[in-house]
Amino acid sequence: MGLKHPICVIQEQGHVGLEARCAGVKEKVAGTEILYVTGTDMAQVSSTVTAKLQATSDADVIIGLGAPYTLTILKAVTSANSKVKVASFDMNPDLAQKIADGDVIFTVDQQPWLQGYGSIDALWQVKRGGFKIGGGQPVLTGPSIVDKAAAADVLKFAKEGIR
Repeated sequence: MGLKHPICVIQEQGHVGLEARCAGVKEKVAGTEILYVTGTDMAQVSSTVTAKLQATSDADVIIGLGAPYTLTILKAVTSANSKVKVASFDMNPDLAQKIADGDVIFTVDQQPWLQGYGSIDALWQVKRGGFKIGGGQPVLTGPSIVDKAAAADVLKFAKEGIR
């Protein structure tokens, strides 16, 4: 993609998981900037992102850390009349549709349904036959990158609450 100046938006400062996501982006793209917003106030999220985009000319992608925040960020990008690309972590049906429409370039989907299902299935297999899925090692359920090419296949499952 060649992106060099991401803005990673954190809606809860100090949240270990959110901070780790942005740290991972920054590890791969040194020019990453962190933008903190108040996640309990979507109007503030929108106004902060809009102001940042109006004040920052070199940002080439803005990353939301959750579907509802990314959808708010997408509105802010439009409001700021910015050409910045939008990416995300996590997914809901509305975000899957925005990816299919080409408004969001991708999301990193943790596949939480699969995380829950896989855990219960693994326990059942141990009880049922002493099976150890993955030989006792971690069994990864993701991440799954959902981009425009994958969005059509994922969209129906997102609408069903499975993805």
